[in-house]
Amino acid sequence: MLLYFSQPRTIVELGSGRSTHYFAEYALKKRAKFLSVEQKKSFFLRNRIGLKLAFLPDNVMSRVPVVGGWYSEKKLQKEMDNRGIDAVEFLLIDGPGGVANLLKLGYHERNVPQCEQFIQRHAPSLRCIVFDDLNRASYRRLYDTTAAAYNMERYMIGPEGPRSIIGFLLPRGSLVATQFQPPFSSLVTRLE
Repeated sequence: MLLYFSQPRTIVELGSGRSTHYFAEYALKKRAKFLSVEQKKSFFLRNRIGLKLAFLPDNVMSRVPVVGGWYSEKKLQKEMDNRGIDAVEFLLIDGPGGVANLLKLGYHERNVPQCEQFIQRHAPSLRCIVFDDLNRASYRRLYDTTAAAYNMERYMIGPEGPRSIIGFLLPRGSLVATQFQPPFSSLVTRLE
């Protein structure tokens, strides 16, 4: 739904998963540039195999190590450059982290300052930012402050509250935001 309305030409997914397949198929059909970043070798391999089995390009994925709680800036930029992505239009933030978060083995709260800097660099071109794991206090604050700083409308998938997990931001008054008028379902809520 978000891809349909935002029609991005460039997509960056920080943390691979089920959405990787949707993005890869969209990128293939629409000739969009797509990069999916994953730090965990097992997730990286699992998703590359899944893409191959689905007859989707697996070269959209890159394994980028985590340095200081965030993806290696050099490696991330190199992978974006290799794919010709200089301006990100659609950003999904679901990493770094993964199972380590559940087991409390590290990355309890993701490195918000570095994530914030990444958003700031790409803010002028962003048509949609999806935040996963909004149940983490630091990411919920980043979601709220990003909306305020860049004049974006806040939406939540699922009920608002401490168990809310996914939220997304659309530029206020943009064509995407004016076309996207919930409720498309009872699960999407526009926050004031």
